[in-house]
Amino acid sequence: MMHAPRLSLAIGTTLACAAIFAAIGAAPHQPAAAAPPQATATPRVLCALMGSDTRNPAAGFSRITTTDAWKTFWAAHQGDRLERNSRGWAITPEIDFSTCMVLACIRGPAHNNDGEAIEAIDIINGALRIRFDSLTYQTASLLVPNAPPPPPLPTLHPYGIWIIPRTEMPIIIEENIQHLLNNPPIWKQVSQFDQLPAGQ
Repeated sequence: MMHAPRLSLAIGTTLACAAIFAAIGAAPHQPAAAAPPQATATPRVLCALMGSDTRNPAAGFSRITTTDAWKTFWAAHQGDRLERNSRGWAITPEIDFSTCMVLACIRGPAHNNDGEAIEAIDIINGALRIRFDSLTYQTASLLVPNAPPPPPLPTLHPYGIWIIPRTEMPIIIEENIQHLLNNPPIWKQVSQFDQLPAGQ
């Protein structure tokens, strides 16, 4: 699906809601109303990094659940741009893997793509389902008679790095494979991860 240009960094926030109920002037000995059942927490993206220039050459999907694996992934993603501190140690964004995990999509070589964005996240049949779409766009060039052809499109390396609440559930990843403007998405499963063993 074609998208209008938009920022490639999306920061997810936690929205807290509270409702307070009080019974005023209740009749003597009237039993208190039962508390309404709590709704299941809706899965959400805590933070999303998207762009068109990863240095990681390994196209595919990753589920990252440990600090060591995250450091390895981040170093590959940054490549020669990896920031280091004054002592030469690699700087990696800190993530609390006791409560969070990382899903990542490395597209591989592509054109007209600003990154990979999650469109929906939900739970279906006991599995976490992630639906994502490429932030693609159209370009056009006018052919001028007797003029040289336009230069080829630059090769990009799009990616999406998504931080979500940690879960041991199986994960299904679906991609929108329909990229025409104003047409509904067509979802296709492109990857999956088995249930995570407890403690991993």
